[in-house]
Amino acid sequence: MRSAATPPRYSVPRRLTTGAIASAAVLLFIVFLAGFSVSYRAMQIVLRNEALRAHTALVLRELEATLSSAKDAESGQRGYLLTGRAAYLRPYNSAVVALREHVRVLRELTADNPLQQQLWRQLEQNVNLKLAELRETIAAKDAHGNAAAVALVLTDRGKNLMDALRANLDAMDAEEDRMYQERSAESAASGRQALTTLLVSTVLAALVIAIMFLQIVRSALAERAAAETVARAKDEFIATLSHELRTPLTSILGWSRILGESPDAATIAMAAESIAQSARSQQFLIEDLLDVSRIILGKFQMEISPVDLNPLAQAAADMIRPIAEAKQIELLLELPRRPSVIHGDGRRIKQIIWNFLSNAVKFTPAGGHVALRVEMVDSRAKIVVSDNGEGINPELIPNLFERFRQGDGAVAKGGLGLGLSIARYVVEAHGGSISAVSEGKGKGATFEASLPVDAA
Repeated sequence: MRSAATPPRYSVPRRLTTGAIASAAVLLFIVFLAGFSVSYRAMQIVLRNEALRAHTALVLRELEATLSSAKDAESGQRGYLLTGRAAYLRPYNSAVVALREHVRVLRELTADNPLQQQLWRQLEQNVNLKLAELRETIAAKDAHGNAAAVALVLTDRGKNLMDALRANLDAMDAEEDRMYQERSAESAASGRQALTTLLVSTVLAALVIAIMFLQIVRSALAERAAAETVARAKDEFIATLSHELRTPLTSILGWSRILGESPDAATIAMAAESIAQSARSQQFLIEDLLDVSRIILGKFQMEISPVDLNPLAQAAADMIRPIAEAKQIELLLELPRRPSVIHGDGRRIKQIIWNFLSNAVKFTPAGGHVALRVEMVDSRAKIVVSDNGEGINPELIPNLFERFRQGDGAVAKGGLGLGLSIARYVVEAHGGSISAVSEGKGKGATFEASLPVDAA
């Protein structure tokens, strides 16, 4: 492991101490760790209860099917008693088989509930008694005629057994409904707890990041020579940072209000996904800010080892592809057939490629294309990303890789203008060079990183 040298342009006043940055980083870690822990436990409860609710719904359907089969068996018996036709015994026999199967399935589905198992034993007894009564009346008709069968029916024994069976099923249904409502309430409460915790931790982290880095920016900009340039850069960064922090927070707050209205499980799941996506957006923002702080403090480190650029380029392209496809942008990838191995930090080089690609996709309109190419030329490796998008005003290119600098319209498209400056620092720390070329607005742009095969 080695620390890359810090260029003079990233120096800061001494009053901005390493201890302050470390304290803020520790606070951020604690906030995110606590939020993640609480949210994870709550979401585990939600997922468990959703599975249990699905199980309860299955039990309820099985109870309904059991009653239906019992009615079908009784209908077949009555039809045979009234008409004497053997055809009525076919649905009767089918219903008897189905009824026994439903009773067996109910035993398995309720095995984890002692009360339901007690009710199930009563149900099994009532079903056996009911089936015995049905067989007895059919046998009486076959052996002694209609009068004997009618006499058995008029005792109301069959009706009483059917009433007992219905009451038995109603009791089991009520118990399942009680558990269903209980699990639904617990899931809703746990979901709200998870999302509220995530909201609070995200807001706290955003506040810490904003305070810490606003001080870094204010101190760094104070060293610039021109007062107008200082004021403009500071105001633009603060406005952009506020926008980038506010956008995901607005989404989180909106979903939190919806969650306060006791939504259904589908809405809770949708809210969880939206809030998670907003949190990821803030994570990328925080990572860029932390990289800049490490650069400023001379703490930026790299892990140097042999690394193949081809799979790094492929992975970065796979990450950006869903975003490109959503904008109907064609993403082209051209890699050498042989491995493109250099000595460098694979994670940081992948970060360079991602920054190139994300900028190209951001500034390319629908129907355009973005191309990524890796090539080995003599003792250097080149990573080239080109597009046919909005292009860059040539006057802006000299300052394009400066911190907090963005091209025309970049603020409206999002971002803090840190990605390219971090990319330049990483490339130069490898002993390489970085460049951008554009013939002007509307003519696309090409970004290139040239890296030595052997680390600097």
